[in-house]
Amino acid sequence: MQKIEAKLIALGIVLPALASVFTGLRFWARHTRHTKFGIDDFLIVVAVCLVWGMGITQIVGVFVPGS
Repeated sequence: MQKIEAKLIALGIVLPALASVFTGLRFWARHTRHTKFGIDDFLIVVAVCLVWGMGITQIVGVFVPGS
């Protein structure tokens, strides 16, 4: 495996994981401060799901032959 492929796989894992951690911290902070959840909180969950999808397709793209 070449260096660029290894970096793409690492980014496909690390960046969605960071997005999940920081989203979890946001929900934890809202919960501990007893702040109401708004529509923006639920849209962030949708965005994190899309980021995970992007990371998965990036990893799969590394292993597709002919690319």
